[in-house]
Amino acid sequence: MSERFQEGDMHRGKEMVNIHSRSENPDARILSNLTRTPFNYGGYNFQCVEAALQGIKFEDKERRERVFKMSGREALAAGREITNSIKAGEKRFVYWNDREIVYNSDEHRDLLKEFIKAKIRQNPDVQTALLNLSDNFIYYYVGEESEHTLLPERIYMQTLISERERLEYLKGLKETFQEAYDENKEPTYAITRKSIVNKLTEELRDRTQAKQVIVLDIGANDQRLEQELFVELEKNAISRPHVIASDIIEMSADNSLKEVSTIQTNALDLAVLSEKVDIIISNFTLNYLPKKALEESYRVLKNDGTIICTFHDLKALKEIEREELMEEALNEEEKEDREKFEFGYDRYSINDNDIDKIKKYFEDVGFQDIVVEKKKGEEEGEIISWFEIQAIK
Repeated sequence: MSERFQEGDMHRGKEMVNIHSRSENPDARILSNLTRTPFNYGGYNFQCVEAALQGIKFEDKERRERVFKMSGREALAAGREITNSIKAGEKRFVYWNDREIVYNSDEHRDLLKEFIKAKIRQNPDVQTALLNLSDNFIYYYVGEESEHTLLPERIYMQTLISERERLEYLKGLKETFQEAYDENKEPTYAITRKSIVNKLTEELRDRTQAKQVIVLDIGANDQRLEQELFVELEKNAISRPHVIASDIIEMSADNSLKEVSTIQTNALDLAVLSEKVDIIISNFTLNYLPKKALEESYRVLKNDGTIICTFHDLKALKEIEREELMEEALNEEEKEDREKFEFGYDRYSINDNDIDKIKKYFEDVGFQDIVVEKKKGEEEGEIISWFEIQAIK
């Protein structure tokens, strides 16, 4: 990008925004690799993308991992000693997973892209900033690039724009699902919510309250489960956890529930840091989704964390017609795009009524101490049958 371009200029009919840490635009600043935006990748927790980009330059494992924990400017300063030592024509490497990767190779560039994607996909504020810049021409310029530039503007912008397109697509898809949901109201399922609340109440009773417990509800929707949980905890004099209520559709926050934060996120790509959550709950959501959703649940759970969820008894399921209507809400082109982005809404994802097969589904992801119960009860004059699963990471 030439020096003659200035932030705020117009290019191709769009206002230009320079993605760097000192931009006057707050959305541009949060997208900078130097900005603190914690994420996890490959088992490591990073404070920012710059710490990942610079850390992998170091062959010494201890030094590398120290840089991984640095702030953006600290990591940039540490990495300069490596960059400045590169001589013309010299073959250099970066180091990842006990492997040498040729510096500036396609494999090196692909790894850098994965760091940026992880930052975006695990930070809702970053996603919002990227979408806020949808009408802008974004670029990166802090001076002329050298041949040893770690992350060329072309690669950086291609990655940001690709992720922005993905977010725009998912935003549109969420709106489609919201419309379909509004037309076809969800059954009450009060009996299954009560069963989850009872199990969760017992789980919270057994846990130390020295630190606040974090609970993630996948498919929270109208947060009735949270409301019923807090009533039960009040009756039993048990401290409230902090609940992250998540759903693919946009939710309105209940201002009376200060212990609940809401995020609009895809269960296949949760905007939650790894090993952040103590307990996951989910009422009739995970059995609709591909295995990736359960793998994401496993990722965000702390070690020894618990998952409590319900699956439909498909032989007794009476809402098949509603699901078919929701499928029809997507035209063929959108369905193909959904598969391209691995976004799944598939009521046949878990189509077995065999307890052992459901248990194996959890075992394959890594869960232990798995208990699968087939339950039955009456609600509004109808018999409801379902599976309830509790497992430990």
